Amino acid sequence: MQPYRFRTLSAIILLSIVGQISFADQQNNDSDNNVKNVKNVKATSDDKHSSATEYTLPTIVINYANHLNNDQNKTRNNSNTSSAPINISLMPNYANQSIDRTIEQNAWVNSNNSSAANPSFYLKGQRASVLLNGIPLNQFNSQAQNISLIPQDSIESIAIDPTASSVLYGGMGLGGTINIEQKFIAQDKYMIGLSGGYPFGAGVNVFINQLLDNEKTWSLQLANNSQSIDGYRDYSRNNSNNAYIALMHQTNTQKLSLNFSDSYQYLHFPGALNQQQSDDNPWQATSNGKEKYINHTVNTQLNFEQTLDKQWQFNLKSQYQQQWANAIFADSNYSSKQGSSLFYLRPSIVFDNDFVKNTFGTEFNYQTFRQSATTNNATQTNIALFNQSDFTLAKNWQSGIGGRFEHSYTTGDFISRNSSGSQVINISAGDIYLQYNWSKSFNTRVSASYAYQLPFIDQSNLTPGTTTSFGLNPQTAWVYQLDNTYKDDRLTLKNSTYWMLINNQIDYNPNLKSGDTSFGANINLPPTQTIGNLFALDYAWLPSLSLGGSFAFNLNTFRSGFFEDSNKNNVDISNNQVPGQPPFTAEIHSHWQFNDKLSFWLQEQYYSASYAYGDYTNTLGKQSGYFLTNLSAKYQLDHWQFNFNIYNLFNKFYYSYVSTYNSTDLSYYPADGIVAMLNIQYQF
Repeated sequence: MQPYRFRTLSAIILLSIVGQISFADQQNNDSDNNVKNVKNVKATSDDKHSSATEYTLPTIVINYANHLNNDQNKTRNNSNTSSAPINISLMPNYANQSIDRTIEQNAWVNSNNSSAANPSFYLKGQRASVLLNGIPLNQFNSQAQNISLIPQDSIESIAIDPTASSVLYGGMGLGGTINIEQKFIAQDKYMIGLSGGYPFGAGVNVFINQLLDNEKTWSLQLANNSQSIDGYRDYSRNNSNNAYIALMHQTNTQKLSLNFSDSYQYLHFPGALNQQQSDDNPWQATSNGKEKYINHTVNTQLNFEQTLDKQWQFNLKSQYQQQWANAIFADSNYSSKQGSSLFYLRPSIVFDNDFVKNTFGTEFNYQTFRQSATTNNATQTNIALFNQSDFTLAKNWQSGIGGRFEHSYTTGDFISRNSSGSQVINISAGDIYLQYNWSKSFNTRVSASYAYQLPFIDQSNLTPGTTTSFGLNPQTAWVYQLDNTYKDDRLTLKNSTYWMLINNQIDYNPNLKSGDTSFGANINLPPTQTIGNLFALDYAWLPSLSLGGSFAFNLNTFRSGFFEDSNKNNVDISNNQVPGQPPFTAEIHSHWQFNDKLSFWLQEQYYSASYAYGDYTNTLGKQSGYFLTNLSAKYQLDHWQFNFNIYNLFNKFYYSYVSTYNSTDLSYYPADGIVAMLNIQYQF
């Protein structure tokens, strides 16, 4: 079979997107029971400041919970009736299928994954901060976060927010945030499921929610997901096991979640192909590029919220994460081992009255990193203070201002140079906005932000040519943004127009070789800018039929600068596109609830042509754009649930990742063709 010979046949005739989005998933009563039996903490429910902010920002919220009936919906959202979700669905993923695909289905989010254990997510062309219950998962090192450790059944919502948030989240807040929130389930629940797929794939998943008291305020969640999936290419396999335990407590004044997860991944990567190899057989593995990758991650999180009185609330978020990784290549000279750890602590105080909501807090995190080929040991200590104030100025006016100061100290020993290095960074962030509410349905916000991204601890280690310092500068940006939101009972429109002036943009240059690495290095780019527009639309056409769509225009170009070409000549790259970023992405989708047992979902995605990673001179030609079609169906029969997903329905051939490796030639990573997965679950 040669899927690259297939042609895309047709697509979908749909329209609209992903605003506040609800999954019509399980037929159980989790959400209903949550509303009946659990009172939400003040900061997460009846809060006019947070409701107004959430409603205004062009944030896409994917709710995994069931649709609430009208009475329950009014009760839950009585502070802002316009914030109730419309019954629109993204393509749901079930059980042991990764939530990566769910996030990637929105056009605002770009991802890439060449030979890493997990994909990296980008908003507005910048690395997004992935949060679990408001705690950063990837403020760690440049490797992507492992979100597969989060069981699907414990997720309440995923909020995709493209607003710069360095004030609240520091070094990873420049592009925006993807916040995954867990849910408290106020009933006993026991589920087991099996999966099978094409190409070869199989898995088993178990989820248990056990209430611990008669008042239904304490619960224990246990989950385990195991799977083995083969890709289309030779020597392409993903074996993983994710174990998860969570203790949860929720009352009208207190919220507590204590999570522990243990994730193990054992992957085979077939390596990059050159042009000739790709033309001959795109599904072959390269003899010297094959890689085994073993990744073991242990993560513990604490999230605590305590209402002190009607105006004051105390929050505490903490995390400890330990990671071990082992990369084994056919050529042992390229093999390496690494280990890293992170301790994160974030206490904050919230004051909220009729005029102002003020959040003041501090962050502390301590990271360690070691890599057998480059770094004997490195540590990074970050301390930050932040304050965000949101004001209600009049009936139709709101405003806000925030600030942050962060101190970062990094030190480490370089193996190949037999030397030590250190780096001190003192940096600030700020934001200000003004919002006008034209009506209950429509409002406008204008904002200005100064945001930053700190170098990851392992990014600095790979900077060549330095002997006394780590070398990489923090990335900074001025972000000017105009947001508009409209929402009524059937229609939601969200639009964000932005202009970013970026200095020291951190990027991976695959052409750069040094004594420390043969795989390229991270660099600071010359000054860049991004002009963009994000749009999302939801429309509930009929009670049983919803239509949606989203698009992102994101043009990231060099404002000035020179770059060395293959002949070692400095080339003016002013106005060139920053490579590796498609300027335009879009998706349209529809969800049809045929009856109370059967539903269908259909989506068409588009990615425009883009330059290969590392092609800063824009001389190697753009990689072709492509369309993808995805299909899903769900059938509920008593305690049984059947879920069937097909990705890339028409077997479109495309490359998931293309990069340069010597400034003149390209490396290709073909993506899989059609992928199908059937999951069968039984709830006791």
